[in-house]
Amino acid sequence: MAAIFQTENDIAAFLFNLVTNPFFIIAVVFWAAIAALVVILGRLKKSKALSVFFPFLAMLKTTRLNRLLGKIARKSPRTWKLIFTAGIFVSFAFTVYGFWWFISNLVTLLTHIENPDPSSQVTPIVPGLTIDFNTFLYLIIPILFVLTVHEFAHAISANADGIPVKSTGVLGMGMFFIIGFGAFVEVDEKAYKRGKFTGWQKTRLAAAGSFSNAILAGIALVLLVNFTSVVSLSWSAPGLTIHSVLTASEGGHNEGVLFAGDVVFEINGTRMADIDLDLTYYLTEIATQNDTLDLLILRNNEYIHVLANTGPPPPGYNQSIAYMGIRSGGWWWPPRDWLGSWLGPNAPNTLYAELFWLFQIALSVTIFNMMPLPIFDGDKCVYEVINHFIKPRKEKKDIKERFLLSKGEKTCELRPVNIEGVLSVVLLPGREDPDGAVEELAEHHDYQVADSDGDGKIDHVTFELCERDLAGREVEVEYTAEVDATEGKKRVIMNVIRVVSLVVILLNFIVSGITLGFTMPFG
Repeated sequence: MAAIFQTENDIAAFLFNLVTNPFFIIAVVFWAAIAALVVILGRLKKSKALSVFFPFLAMLKTTRLNRLLGKIARKSPRTWKLIFTAGIFVSFAFTVYGFWWFISNLVTLLTHIENPDPSSQVTPIVPGLTIDFNTFLYLIIPILFVLTVHEFAHAISANADGIPVKSTGVLGMGMFFIIGFGAFVEVDEKAYKRGKFTGWQKTRLAAAGSFSNAILAGIALVLLVNFTSVVSLSWSAPGLTIHSVLTASEGGHNEGVLFAGDVVFEINGTRMADIDLDLTYYLTEIATQNDTLDLLILRNNEYIHVLANTGPPPPGYNQSIAYMGIRSGGWWWPPRDWLGSWLGPNAPNTLYAELFWLFQIALSVTIFNMMPLPIFDGDKCVYEVINHFIKPRKEKKDIKERFLLSKGEKTCELRPVNIEGVLSVVLLPGREDPDGAVEELAEHHDYQVADSDGDGKIDHVTFELCERDLAGREVEVEYTAEVDATEGKKRVIMNVIRVVSLVVILLNFIVSGITLGFTMPFG
């Protein structure tokens, strides 16, 4: 503390700036509202609807969004099915592209270990470690927006295909100076696994989120490429702000000609917006040393022409380029109307940064999410592709499953879908008596088979009838079920693909971290 705060006044000033910071105030109000909601839902006996992960997230489950998204899907289910069917092929193309990119990027990293290309860096976004908090602030809105669009696409696809959605909800982030809102969707996994849904329906649902993110990335890219036109209603083409001008002794060539605060709009009649927003490009590729450049600049709210000079750069620079001796600041966008004036000339810079991160995050999520790993949607898509080419072959089989009953848990969900009947339920010896006898439980007395979703098939064994305390005890259920005889082969193929994916991704992270470091080269 002493190294940061030298005096008590420093501490007081820090605390004052903290409590008066508008983002901090918003975060405090956010968590105060969440605290009030906890109390209200507790009194209404609906506390399970709200999950709080202070000081990061608060998640509120609701069924109102279910109805809204269901209504959207039912407007034209056939159209949504066509859209998300196209999404299967687009999303699977990203699976193929993801494999190619990770493998080729790993080869590039390994073959250029001594001089790696910065564009090959692969690193997670960890605020304060791989990226600074100022840059992370720009990521909050894109992350939540990508998440919301992703989840809503899953919900609409599920509703269009008749797959039940268990709940939807909203989430809020109120951490320190960060505030943002998003949404999530919880598909009914039991209905998804046990329902008679085709491979197309399941794949549409799995691919919908990534497909929506791919569309989002495409929209963001189009807006970035045409950014000047996008904001042209409220802002004119931008100029480059001069942050400082080097003196002649420092190697500069424009002392007394240009000044800090000048805004350069044109060079020899070419707008800055037409030079790829990059002064370095003009000086490197177009201008020559000992040249005179006609600059249109804004100084003291007046547009004037100034003749600037170029010359050789000081030692340490590329001696072949033209050099002016100025350090540029941010882009300055002249407002056109009341909106531009109200938001200010720097607002487009923030909007550009948000669009840039929206494109980066949406594309990255699409690629990663379509990789065949159990935590990603790509896993389900690849499995359904395998299932399409290796047709299921049904056979009856006696299966044994073991369940460890925890305190208060009196129901066991059986794994297969087509269960014909339970053969036996036995209570295994406990920890206190490991050599004890296996005890067979009696149906209708100790346990009861159940059809929880009303599809006419057994899917649960419940011990609600049992008067004994089975907490901590292990039971073994034997039953006859119709299973897919090819499931073992599919599982082997799927696990090989998963292992290859995991190894390639991890090697990218490791080699990238060793050669390029884990800190991102921006922010």
